Order: sequence, then structure tokens, then C-alpha cells
Amino acid sequence: YRTGEYLWSYYTGYPVYSTPTYCDDRVFVLSSSNIFYSLDAKTGKVLWTVRKEFPMGVPVVKGASSPVCYDDVVYVGFSDGSFVGANIVSGSVVMDKKLFSTGKFKDVDATPYVDDKIIIVPSYDGNLYCINRSSGQIIWSIKDGSSRSVSAIGEDIYYSSNDGYLYLLDSKDGAVRWRTKLSQGMPTAPAVINNYVVVGSSERGIMLF
Repeated sequence: YRTGEYLWSYYTGYPVYSTPTYCDDRVFVLSSSNIFYSLDAKTGKVLWTVRKEFPMGVPVVKGASSPVCYDDVVYVGFSDGSFVGANIVSGSVVMDKKLFSTGKFKDVDATPYVDDKIIIVPSYDGNLYCINRSSGQIIWSIKDGSSRSVSAIGEDIYYSSNDGYLYLLDSKDGAVRWRTKLSQGMPTAPAVINNYVVVGSSERGIMLF
């Protein structure tokens, strides 16, 4: 990275919208064909893959979840509504949760938030889900999905929804502490800086709360 020297490439055969993640000398990336790759960071060799069927006959959102590594598991969402955790070394699937309930879209395109106890991930099916990291069971959900990732500070979850609201949620039960509607446009994922929440808007630039 210091010289810009070309080292290797791997051809997936399909567009890659997912931001790659690096951990334990591996590069993890999801292709738009619903194939999740673990690549050797030094050589680009495929170490293992997790494959999901590409949804047929239903609309798919152009985008992809970016993987998150936590302990010895890497987590990622798929366009068929699956949310998967795989062992970083072996690729064995330790969590495989279908998050699709109802609605036009199934995609789980947001980058998940992961900590010791919970995983929080939005879905285009219209819900935001909180999952128990140990059991894989859904702890709570709220009917306001999107592709935007959440920001978490302690038990505070900041979240921007598809219908233009900015939320503060309690991570324990999903209770809404407050929500505010943007006057115009769609919000970006929120960023928490000191005692402020910053979001971008598709029509109003940058807003501070």
C-alpha cells in the first residue's frame, strides 16, 4: 500500500459492491452473485466460500453487505434475506438466519453492528433486527428497515430509516427513545461525534442533532 505496486487480483465474474474486510490474514468480500469469499491476503487464493441462491422472480436492490469480523466469526448479509456467520478459518457456518418476513424486497445489504452479545442489522424487508449473537435468535425487531448501518454508543442505537426518520433506540428491547423526521430528502447512516449526531441528506446537505 505504500508503493501502489500491483500484487494480485481475483475475478469473481460478477460486480462487487461490498467493501472488503481484512482480518487474520484474510480478505472477505461478497459478490453480487451471492457468493461470499474468503481470500488469502498474500496471494488472493480462495480459501473458502459461502453460497446462497440468487433470488429469482423478485426485485433485488443494487448493493451488498460489507462483512464484519468479531472474535472468530465473520458476519454478512445476502440478497436472499439470509444473515450468515461463518468461522473465519474454516468457513463453517455457525449462524444462518432468514430475516425476510414480508414485503417487496428481501435484501440484507447493510453492514451489521456486532458486539459481545448482540448483532443489529437492517433489512430491506421493512425491519430492523436485533439478534442474540450466541443463539442466533431474534431478540426484537422494529418495522422500519433500510440499507443503512446503525451507530451504537453503549446501549444507544442511532439509526436512519427508509422513510426519512432518524431514531434513537434502546439496544435492550428496541424501544424508541426519540425519532425525528427530516424535512426533506433521505438520510445517510448516522455518525455520532461527542454529544452530537450527524447525518447527510439527499436534499439538505449535512445536518447536526
